[in-house]
Amino acid sequence: MAKTHKTNKARTNRAARPARATAGEDIVDLVVQERSLHLVDLENLLGDPWATGPRVGWALERYFEVAGWRTGDLVYIAANPHLVKEFCFAPTVGWNLHAARGPDGADLALLAHAAPEFVARRAGRMVVGSGDHIFAERARRVAASGVDVLVVARPESRSWQLRRFPFRPFAPVPTGTGTNAPAAPGTDGGALAA
Repeated sequence: MAKTHKTNKARTNRAARPARATAGEDIVDLVVQERSLHLVDLENLLGDPWATGPRVGWALERYFEVAGWRTGDLVYIAANPHLVKEFCFAPTVGWNLHAARGPDGADLALLAHAAPEFVARRAGRMVVGSGDHIFAERARRVAASGVDVLVVARPESRSWQLRRFPFRPFAPVPTGTGTNAPAAPGTDGGALAA
């Protein structure tokens, strides 16, 4: 009987799983441990529900860089219909997109796709692309199931309830541009510099 080889990156805080019957299931388990689930509240990241043009596309690209997006990650994005029309026809990664209206509309749409049990079965890390307090309880429950949680947000928008989780700051406009229309990602001006 052939032995399967698991990576050293297995999470030590991950809840114990029952014994696996086949090598195929071990591979699936490895994919889950290495995959992230992203909840992206674009309006919160931008800090502007009426942003237009290249600023919206740049913000998404910057989020994926800051969050450490990788091929195979699960991405859920929610925003008001105005923002959605600014980027929905030019996907840069595979995503599940939701247009939402009203107070907390985008937040509630994202939370509907992130039940703790769902996240634990499908990802080893959940990234919250928002500073809104509404995500704090879900992040706590997901972390309690053994899944790592990361918050990517504008520093001034991060609620105190999310401060207990690892954090990476997000800037919606490249530093030094002084404009709402930043240079395209990867061009001179350091738009994608960390």
